[in-house]
Amino acid sequence: MVPSAHIRQRHIARQKMFSSTLCWAFGNAFLTASVVYQMVRMMEISSGIGVSLIFLTPWLAGIFRWFTPVWIQLFQSKKRFILRAGILEILFWYALLLFSLPHCFPPLLAYSGLLFFWLGACLMEHCSFVALLSWQGSLFPEKTRGRFFGILEKWKLGGEIAGLATTLIFTWLWRNGFWGGMILKEYWIGFPMVISGTFFLWRRLLILQTIPEKETFSTPIFSLPRQWSRLKKPFQDQHFRPMLLYGALFSFITQLDQVAQVTLPYFLVGWGFLLTQGNRFFVKTGQFLLGGRCGKWLDRWAAPRVILFSQYATAVAPLFYVLALERGWGWLLAGQVFWIFYVGLNIGLPQIQLQMADSNDSSPWPAAYGFVCGIFGCLGMLSGGFLWDCFGKSTPQTYYETIFTFSAYARLLATLPLCWLFWKWKKSSRWP
Repeated sequence: MVPSAHIRQRHIARQKMFSSTLCWAFGNAFLTASVVYQMVRMMEISSGIGVSLIFLTPWLAGIFRWFTPVWIQLFQSKKRFILRAGILEILFWYALLLFSLPHCFPPLLAYSGLLFFWLGACLMEHCSFVALLSWQGSLFPEKTRGRFFGILEKWKLGGEIAGLATTLIFTWLWRNGFWGGMILKEYWIGFPMVISGTFFLWRRLLILQTIPEKETFSTPIFSLPRQWSRLKKPFQDQHFRPMLLYGALFSFITQLDQVAQVTLPYFLVGWGFLLTQGNRFFVKTGQFLLGGRCGKWLDRWAAPRVILFSQYATAVAPLFYVLALERGWGWLLAGQVFWIFYVGLNIGLPQIQLQMADSNDSSPWPAAYGFVCGIFGCLGMLSGGFLWDCFGKSTPQTYYETIFTFSAYARLLATLPLCWLFWKWKKSSRWP
C-alpha cells in the first residue's frame, strides 16, 4: 500500500506541475506582448541606447540567479521562496502597468519605471526557475526525469502557442473595433493584457501551493561564509567547468545573431511581421510534437547524446539563412526545420545540470549556469547591436553573410566543451 500511495502522490504532483506550467506559459504570452507594445511606444521617447536596455533587461536579471540558493536558505523552503517570488513578480507587473499608462508620468520617469519594474519581474521569474528546477529534481527520480521534462516542455509550448494565437486575435479585434463598434486606443491595449496575464500567474501559484515539498531547510542559522562556499562549489567542480564554458559560448553566440535574425525577413521580402510570426508558430508546433519523444530519448540514451545531437542540428540552421540571401526567402523557411531540434537543449540542459549537481543541495548548479549565461548573453547582445550599427545598415548583404556563417561555425565550436565534459564525465562514477 505504501509504494502505491507514493506513486499516486508523485503522479498527482506531476499533473499539477504540468497544469502550473501551462498557466505560466499562457499568461506569459500576454505579458510579453504587453512589453513589446510598450517597447514600441518607448522608441518614440527614448534613445537607441534606452531601447537596447529594455532588450537587455531579461539577461541582466539572469545574472542575479547566482544568489538564488542564498534566498532559498533564507526562506528555508524552495516552495515558500517560489510562492513569495511569484507574488512579488505579479506586483511588479502591476507597477509596470501603472507606469505604462499614457499621459500619467513624464516620459523619462515613465521609461525609468518601465525599466525598473520589468527588471524586477524578470529577476523574480529567473530566480523562481532555479528554485523550481531544483524542487522538481527532488520530486521525481532520475530514471524517469527525462520523460517528465519532455512532457513539461510540451505543456509549456502548448501554452505558448495558445497564448500567441490568443494575443494575435485579441489585438486584431482591438484594432478593428469589434467592441460594440468602438475602436479603442492602441496604447491602452497593455492594460487588459497585463490583467489577463497576471490572472494566470495567480492561478499558477495556487496550483503550486497544493504540491507537497519533500525537503526543507530546518537549520535557521545563516552564515555568510557557508553561503559563499555553497555558491563557489559549482565553479570548483572540475566536471561542471566545461558546462559553464559551454553556457558562456552558447549564450554569447545565441544573442550575437539575434538582431540579424529579427531584421533578415524585412531585408528579404520587405514585410517581416507575418513571416516572423509564421516561423515562430511553425517552430513551436514542431517542438511541441517532438517534446515528449525527446524526453524518452533522454532516459534511453542519456542527456549528453541528445544535447550533442541538438547542438549539431541547430548549428546548421544559420547556413540556410545564407542560402536565403542568394536564392530567396524559401530557404529561410527551410532553416526553421533545424530550429525545432532546439527542444533537445531546452529539455536536456536542465536534466544534465541536476545530474551533475550535489543531490543534497542541487540549486547552486543551475544558479551558477544561469549566472554565466546571463553575463555572456548581455555581452553577445551588446556586440550584436554594435555590429548592426556599424555594418548592418551600410552593407547589409555582407553583414548577413558574415554573421550567419560565423554563427554556424561558432555553434559547432561550442560542442567542444561538451565533448570534453562528456569524456571526463563518462570516466567517472557520475555518468548516467
